[in-house]
Amino acid sequence: MAGRKQHYIPRSFLRGFLSHKRKDSEYVWVFPKGRSPYNPEISGAASERHFYSELPNDGEQTLDTRITDYEGRFVTLLNQLRQSSPGVLVDSAIAAEVIVHLTIRNAGLRDAMADGLKGVLAKTFSMITREGALRDLAGLDKSEPDARFQEIMGKIITGDGNFKKLGLPDQLLTRVGFFLAKETVPQNLEVDPAIKTRLALMYHHAEPFTRELHNKTLAKELIPQQRLLALTPLRWKIVNQPNLILPDCVALGFKDNVSPEPLATMGETFVTVTMPITKDLLLIGQREEAPPFFPSLFNLCATACSHEYFIAANKTPENEQLAGRIGIWSRKFLYESLAALEEEYPSASVKLPEPEKEEFAEPATSKSPLNYQLTFSGWADQEIPPLVAEKIKPLVTYMAERYSLALLDGMTFAMDYENVLATMDRGYEAPPMRTASLEYGVGWSLPVDVLRDGIHKVRIVFRGGIGQLLLIDDEAGRKMAEQMVVFQLANIAFKGMVNTAFADKPLPQSGPWIDTVRKELMGYAVGSYFAARESSIFSPGNEQAGRELLTGAVEDARKIIMEERLSYRFHGDLQKFLTIVRQQVAPILKFAAELAGHMDGVGAPDGADVDLKDLLGRVNLGTWFDQFRLDLRAQLADKRRWETVEAFQEINYHAERVLWAFGVFPWTTPDGQNRVHIPLILDAARLRQASLRRPLGFARVLLRGLGKWLTRFFKRK
Repeated sequence: MAGRKQHYIPRSFLRGFLSHKRKDSEYVWVFPKGRSPYNPEISGAASERHFYSELPNDGEQTLDTRITDYEGRFVTLLNQLRQSSPGVLVDSAIAAEVIVHLTIRNAGLRDAMADGLKGVLAKTFSMITREGALRDLAGLDKSEPDARFQEIMGKIITGDGNFKKLGLPDQLLTRVGFFLAKETVPQNLEVDPAIKTRLALMYHHAEPFTRELHNKTLAKELIPQQRLLALTPLRWKIVNQPNLILPDCVALGFKDNVSPEPLATMGETFVTVTMPITKDLLLIGQREEAPPFFPSLFNLCATACSHEYFIAANKTPENEQLAGRIGIWSRKFLYESLAALEEEYPSASVKLPEPEKEEFAEPATSKSPLNYQLTFSGWADQEIPPLVAEKIKPLVTYMAERYSLALLDGMTFAMDYENVLATMDRGYEAPPMRTASLEYGVGWSLPVDVLRDGIHKVRIVFRGGIGQLLLIDDEAGRKMAEQMVVFQLANIAFKGMVNTAFADKPLPQSGPWIDTVRKELMGYAVGSYFAARESSIFSPGNEQAGRELLTGAVEDARKIIMEERLSYRFHGDLQKFLTIVRQQVAPILKFAAELAGHMDGVGAPDGADVDLKDLLGRVNLGTWFDQFRLDLRAQLADKRRWETVEAFQEINYHAERVLWAFGVFPWTTPDGQNRVHIPLILDAARLRQASLRRPLGFARVLLRGLGKWLTRFFKRK
């Protein structure tokens, strides 16, 4: 019956989680975040005065009366589900309708949006009361987190115990937060008084705004058809699982069964949906391609997705312990909801600065006269090489007029490419050169270090096909070959620039291990950016190819590292795991640098590639590329970055940033110890399934854990 106290989780549903009855009263246990559990009568659980609407006048049809009228049908459908035999497929239309109704009417999304909106607006308003204050206050224009930022992050980490669940030390969390903030905070934040007024108004009207929005949605459709159509195709069944809890979000969704999300706040990317229908019965819906779901993991996932509380039939130590994890995952999706509000009510937006026009060029007096060797190997038709040589001359001249090519030993166009690399006389003892895999698009040319008359130089070896492409009539193919040649010449020019800049500067002392990790992964990314930028004019349409290379590297890394990370949990060989990670991450940095260089060379605007941002967003790098591009650009536009080797290598932090995206957190402690953190929570949802497939590996994990515990125990003794 409609009344003042209106349930956003129906009583009929709560009765599946009763702790006991006393005469006509029914009770459940409520476990709230940060407070002790209590045992209310269900009339006071999951309800709020006038949640949907005020009391109706005579004959008036309010939202609450509409929902009350519908609950007759809802109870019938719910009872059919509860009476179904466990393990047998149930009617998908019934399951979908029950879940859709419960999630759309729930208070979780409304409260999360209101609380989060107020918190973010309050902080935003306080930070932007003067122009340009945001980045200054946080110290985001520095290369490392300063004392002010460390203090800010310290308060955030201390105030939110969920950070501790990641198992990362405060120092590393501060570093992660700093570089993420550098990416996400606009470079120049300009806020006019109208925006400030709007922020204040939104803050004071957050609750009524979200209430009105929610109720309008419900008034339009109690069972949104789009959501119903998304859930109906799943294969639904009910399984026995004792002592289930009921999260305040009611139902969970899973993407690839890796991490849970409140179903009400996620899109249609789920492969598995779960919801308890009683304290002992769990409803599970899955797509055909979904991996198995383990019901024993539900309570852990449901707690993380609860926003303020969960309901249970029993007050147990396990449930009290679970209550400490409330909100771990729900907060993530809160900010996704706020992003949707930002689209509805946009605030001031600031574009990243356009590419700087300044060129980092050496004085004309530093350039050397052209003196290089051009050879051809394995060519059957000897009339063609002279024609190729004529095509090469203007390309070399183009680069030589802009930069010094003193390090250029020469170029070889080889039809027997692999053999030439393996047998080349390099002037000193060195292992044979090997070409990279063609499938990654880097097997067409290779710069080779050589020693000639006691001077270190570089020889570029090209596949013979590049020379042939220089002669064809097809402009696209010819331009691509020209771009490849200029790209390698630019690489040599950049190496010469670096040698000149640091010739009289002291080399840094042997730094911590983490510096070596950064340097190894970054490799020649800055040089690749420079080479791509300088050669872009020869193949301006090459951006799509660069995007495809980066896409392939990201997709490969996502699949391989996720699988290898899970395998590492069992074999425990950190070096083996890190070797595979390095092999996957290095190409991402290289291809991202080349794409950024090409985009800057052709004047592509910053932040305009929505598809690229979406792709990178799937691996938590959605805001990274723009910052990477800015920092690469700054390396060549701001000569202060070349004053010391250490300053030149500041950009290497991006190697860590990409590792973080895949759940790998290397660092060196203040006392010089090397550590790699791989948070267990990232793979928690998959470990149970994997442990059943790998019983011996699981046993080794238990033994390793026992060994570590005993070691710590005896150290304390």
